[in-house]
Amino acid sequence: MSIFPNQIPRSVDIIKKQLADLAKVIAVSDHNYRPDFASELFLASIDAHEVELKEELKAAEWLEKNCDVELFLSGQVVVEHSIQIDFLAQLMNIIHNLRTTTANIAIKESNNKTRLAKKLKNQNLLMVERFNPSSFAIQLSYMTSPKPSLLSDLNEERPGDSLFLSLLSDETRTIDYKIITSSPKLLNHYLQFLNLLIRNNVTIITRTKAHPFPTKITTQTAINRIKNIDNNIIHSDKEKIIEIDGILVMVDIKNNCFNIESNNKFFKGQVSEKVANELRVVNLGSKVKAQLLVKAKTKNLEQDNYELLSLSAINS
Repeated sequence: MSIFPNQIPRSVDIIKKQLADLAKVIAVSDHNYRPDFASELFLASIDAHEVELKEELKAAEWLEKNCDVELFLSGQVVVEHSIQIDFLAQLMNIIHNLRTTTANIAIKESNNKTRLAKKLKNQNLLMVERFNPSSFAIQLSYMTSPKPSLLSDLNEERPGDSLFLSLLSDETRTIDYKIITSSPKLLNHYLQFLNLLIRNNVTIITRTKAHPFPTKITTQTAINRIKNIDNNIIHSDKEKIIEIDGILVMVDIKNNCFNIESNNKFFKGQVSEKVANELRVVNLGSKVKAQLLVKAKTKNLEQDNYELLSLSAINS
């Protein structure tokens, strides 16, 4: 979506001056317009340059705001400047989980993970700054947010920044499916995010301080991402295990089957022999933590079959 995806915008004053100068050129061109090919080509180039400058201006103005992440939402859950509260609650929970998980993955890969782990986790906690009536926009800030760089002493972005943004980006941005499928938590959170967008036909445009030009993820992108994740899992030699928190809806030890609801999704399948005894001491309707083996791979991951590997009640 961005015209300058890997660039830093110039100052607001410089861009505004160029826009003002361009406006003068446009006014003269409109006054002296001639319906010939050369004139049409010239006007088209001016229009394209104006679009680029306005895009750059938005990015420059964004860098001056006192927040770190901005999400613009559109779709059937947005009505003018309002949004359905149940969708917003689910989205904010998933965004938090995605950001925390991507940060933890980056921290584990860091050579300084022991010294910096606690500091980096705190720095990656997102706080809701404000809601804006721009269709529907959410501005978020990190709990600790020194400018211009969160980790200026390390001369790098906030851990997991690029991975996090790639999850919310369009098809033009590279996404590492191996990282997603190798982390059960990240895979689970990301599939929840993608399916939430698909169910509600939502598009999200994202800006961050490290990436001030916007990128967006649409419903179609979400559908394509699920297919790519599915293909990546199918061609992987590893068995995939996911962990979920949910409600124990049904268990039938005699017929060796279970049903757990987690974030409006039902996980069904067979029960491993070693977990059968654990099921006898967990009541139906209880909050549980479960570890599942993904057994069947289909084009729609929501229809996968699972084997229950472990189960424990969560004390409220």
